[in-house]
Amino acid sequence: MVRNSALANLIALRLMTRSSSSYQNYQAYYRELYQSERPGWVRLQSALAKLGQDLQRDNVRATILLLPEMHEPGNFGPFRDVYQQVSNMALADGFEVIDASGEFPAGPGARFWVAADDAHPNAEAQQIFASALAKSKYASEADCKR
Repeated sequence: MVRNSALANLIALRLMTRSSSSYQNYQAYYRELYQSERPGWVRLQSALAKLGQDLQRDNVRATILLLPEMHEPGNFGPFRDVYQQVSNMALADGFEVIDASGEFPAGPGARFWVAADDAHPNAEAQQIFASALAKSKYASEADCKR
């Protein structure tokens, strides 16, 4: 029944997700992603460094927008140290880094979620990100050349 019914599948998925430890403790889950030995984290660092080298070689400027985790997006909430690490790495690799987290109020970020059970950024959060990007030094230079 779960395989053939979209409703049954959705209910089963929600029950499995709610019972998982990663859902119950999102902070531990996200922190684990940035552990120094995690393969994904190691690959990201290598890929970012290579991309930065390639862009610098080709004289291309690039911007990285840091998108906060939306449970507590204001100043990156409990993940400030993780985002600082990413920012330092990106700056060292030659990227401009934009931090939009200061535009979010302190505390819970549920008002910026796409749904009550989905902490991805909604339209209001996307507008904050877009405004931050519009202030990029590279965006300003491009506008001046038009």
